[in-house]
Amino acid sequence: MKQISRKLSPGPAAAAVATVGFILFSNGLEFPSGKTAALRGRQPVKSEAVAQGASVCPDAKEARGPSPKNSSAYDNYMDFAGRKSNGPADSGSFARSDTLAETITGQTNAQTAQGKGDFASCYKLGVEKMDAGDWKGAIAQFSKAIKLDRKSAEAYRGRGHAKEMKKDHAGALKDLDIAIGLAPGDASSYKYRGYARVSLHMGRKAIADFDVAISLNPGDAESYNGRGCAKLDMGKINRSALKDFDMAITLDPKMWEAYYNRAIVKSEMDDIKGAIGDLDIIIANSPKDADAYYARAEARSLLGDEAGAKEDNCKARLLEKESKKKR
Repeated sequence: MKQISRKLSPGPAAAAVATVGFILFSNGLEFPSGKTAALRGRQPVKSEAVAQGASVCPDAKEARGPSPKNSSAYDNYMDFAGRKSNGPADSGSFARSDTLAETITGQTNAQTAQGKGDFASCYKLGVEKMDAGDWKGAIAQFSKAIKLDRKSAEAYRGRGHAKEMKKDHAGALKDLDIAIGLAPGDASSYKYRGYARVSLHMGRKAIADFDVAISLNPGDAESYNGRGCAKLDMGKINRSALKDFDMAITLDPKMWEAYYNRAIVKSEMDDIKGAIGDLDIIIANSPKDADAYYARAEARSLLGDEAGAKEDNCKARLLEKESKKKR
């Protein structure tokens, strides 16, 4: 079976902290099973034509190096968080699924006493730290908020996401467990716990969380994308996963990470043209996404379009060089 060896991506990925505010893994993932490296990643290009792309790009001198064999799906989170808000990759910016101002205003209006006001202040600072990509600072602020109100599901949810951003998946899971215990009807907490479980390769439990999230909020594209990722993590690369990504895209046509993930499935199902179609959409809307060009280069090579593969590989290398100059 032909398939693209690159890794594509929730986290949006990105994954978002709904009321706390950001997008999550709407990224994609590499499969620990090794069945495929997925479309998005840092895998060496197999095709000779693609591998020689640097020869037609005088400014791109080094070959693209390999990535760790089994890097986490979360490794792409920052990329997609940035892309979702049209910011640079790894910028720490992310799209919001709910308006932070509404959340903060709701908290503030409901807590008028001095102690409650202190809670609202800490919570607000935690949200601002998250928005700035300061995960450590966010954890500190949400921890202060929790000390002031041990029954705040929002504060536990916020701290859980901050821990997840720092790749403390086990710590995130504990906080999200508490958040769900305090507010069992909160769809967002189930969704975020589902993403944490995907990171820990707890596929079945992750799917169960996304099922609950979808039942509580059937219009949330991120939950469908997350459930599809959980299925991929379990090696269930089939029409069921494809339907989840289809639904995510139907609900949010600008969820580029869902297109990446769908391209993974199409590639695995030997639909290389379909995978290229999804990559075309990503590139048309995110023309500085080097990984999308790399993935399409390999896909084109699989179809025998070596000229197109060289062109895409060259473009990807130049974009990477431009990105490094800006850092």
